[in-house]
Amino acid sequence: MKLAVTADLHLTARRDTSQYAALSRAADRIREEKPDAVISLGDMTAAGDVRAAEAFFEAFASLPFPRLFLPGNADLRSEESTKALPLLREGETLEIGGYRLIGLDSSRGELDGASERLLETADERTLVFLHHPPKNVLADEKREKLARCPAVVYGHIHRYERTGNEISVPAMDPDKAMGGPPALTWLTVGEGEVKVRTEPLFDFGPVSIEEYAGVSAFDTGTVLWAGERGVKSIQLRPNSPGWERKPLLEALALWREKGGKYLSLHMPEYGEGTDPEEMARSVAFAGLIGVNGVTFHVPKISLGEYPGRKDGLRDTLAAAIARLPEDAAVGIENLHMNSRDRDGPDRRYGYLPEECLAFSDEVNSLFGGERTGITLDVGHARNNLPYSARVPVGDWYPAVGKRIREYHLHQVSLTEKGMEDHKPLESVYGPMISYVGFSWCWNHGILSHKPAFLEIRGDCRASYERFLSGR
Repeated sequence: MKLAVTADLHLTARRDTSQYAALSRAADRIREEKPDAVISLGDMTAAGDVRAAEAFFEAFASLPFPRLFLPGNADLRSEESTKALPLLREGETLEIGGYRLIGLDSSRGELDGASERLLETADERTLVFLHHPPKNVLADEKREKLARCPAVVYGHIHRYERTGNEISVPAMDPDKAMGGPPALTWLTVGEGEVKVRTEPLFDFGPVSIEEYAGVSAFDTGTVLWAGERGVKSIQLRPNSPGWERKPLLEALALWREKGGKYLSLHMPEYGEGTDPEEMARSVAFAGLIGVNGVTFHVPKISLGEYPGRKDGLRDTLAAAIARLPEDAAVGIENLHMNSRDRDGPDRRYGYLPEECLAFSDEVNSLFGGERTGITLDVGHARNNLPYSARVPVGDWYPAVGKRIREYHLHQVSLTEKGMEDHKPLESVYGPMISYVGFSWCWNHGILSHKPAFLEIRGDCRASYERFLSGR
């Protein structure tokens, strides 16, 4: 018996994403391999959107294979979930080749009554499927009962693991597959033995990225290292105008002699409660060092206050841009929700693609052309709940990709206090952001080929090497 297992794709209504490319690839491979059944372990949508659920169902509806589909917790995040769930759940049991396959609904973080009763029927010829890790939803005595089953297969943790008969399958989502590329999982079952094969849907490998990859320099020493290493792009921090001037200028000169091509400056805040003199100093400094580009945050203003003050904020930024070198690229950077923010008018402006694009358009209206674009901070887009559930990283890429001026790349870590940004890249495959989606969009023309800075607080060198090597 051969089974195709899918999990954790996180589709939205937007179809020009790497998630839909992964769905198409998986459906093609299933059609080619002709398994005995297709299993879905849930979270096939990012937030239970009906259009996403329809796309998932359509991908498999025409395939002539038995199906066992289960929902996941993400599929319940929307008010539309009641309409989406019938497309994401199909069947409770299958009988194939002398084995019985049962699907347990753990989407609410516990088993429903029907699944509890179904669980009681499991025996040594039963394969069990659910979304959550068994330890999260089953009492110890029930897990012990499942120990005699050939396999207990689950998703949710986005990576492959195997402990005894418990098997977690990797995510199909190119932005969230951990420990390796997004994959379709194949189970082969016979004589009580279960073999697992994970088939990558696509891998990391942005074309010619070494010409664009760079680092965010938090000190002059990093600029010196960038020159010796041959790093093509560097971005200086907002406080760099205050660094000791002579060593910094010498380091920049050496970096350029060694082949450095693109120098960017991260500009200070502007808007509510900011210092206009700091902006003036940074503008002068940008001219002194001969920047090729700059990044500004979205204005420091609340969402509710923005409409009444957007003209003044626009004019303030436009005045600063007008004093920059004429050929300097200008990016408006997205920010993210933090512990002080709540979904509503009091949170800061600029947490969604449409907000960043709208402000960029406001500024451009004064210049009669596309003087500004977007600096996409991928980590900010990921660390942005509740918005990251509705507008995940995969949606940001096509939403702003043609307007990109620069990128900020880093990892996000989950701590007791919540998510924290600007962490080193332990791998291009996570643990919270997989850069396979970035790579796929880069290679398929969805993302513009622009300087990509590893914005790491601390030593950026290992992260830079991992990013270039695809490790």
